[in-house]
Amino acid sequence: MLKRKVQIEFQNFIRSVLEDCEFNSKFGDSPVKFNEPIFGEKSPSFRSFIAPGLLNSTIYFVVVAMTAITMVKEKEEGLWNRMMAAGITPWQILVSHIMTTTVLVAMQTAQILVLSLFILGIECRGSVVLLAAHIFTNGVIGMAFGLLISLVCRNVGEANFLSTGSFYPYILLSGILWPLEGLPWYIYYLSRYLPLTLATESLRDIMEKGWGLSWPSVYAGYLATITWTIFYFACSYALLRFKKS
Repeated sequence: MLKRKVQIEFQNFIRSVLEDCEFNSKFGDSPVKFNEPIFGEKSPSFRSFIAPGLLNSTIYFVVVAMTAITMVKEKEEGLWNRMMAAGITPWQILVSHIMTTTVLVAMQTAQILVLSLFILGIECRGSVVLLAAHIFTNGVIGMAFGLLISLVCRNVGEANFLSTGSFYPYILLSGILWPLEGLPWYIYYLSRYLPLTLATESLRDIMEKGWGLSWPSVYAGYLATITWTIFYFACSYALLRFKKS
């Protein structure tokens, strides 16, 4: 965007010089004319770039912290040991937490949509249903990661450190605050496999370009989110089985 702005200002300067010298100002025009783009804006703003990533990261990390701290508190109070002694299976414990947290994720998704679209006035050119589904699935993956953190950590302090410590790498390396093209090549390929990278690009295409699920970059974000969610849940279930044995 900065390069484009410099080019426009330089072209305006050349036109003014030609007019002062009594030449036709069109001689200073670029031989290539840029018309209005089919998708997105001709001069995108930083707000339109950062909004999709912030929507994803907000619900992701809120749910991560909420889930991790809640379950660690249950472990500290001995609730898990009592449930295991009562014959409750690890799968039942996992499903019960998933069901209750999913309701909270749905409520937070609705709050984010109302605040972003109606109060803050963030524009969405695509389907609001796809937008809501995208934010909801990112909340679900945050819940899965929070479950895994709670099984790894022994107390609330460790859960806080691990959940908040993962915040900055995701924010800086997932294309939320800094474009992926501006990263070194070895970090670029690493960042492509982070949970929020493809999801952020997918949501950005929905909000800025109005694309749907027929576009590969859009459904790739959903596939990446589902894959990471299954991976986190599988790890959590394996740890629960191990702890019970």
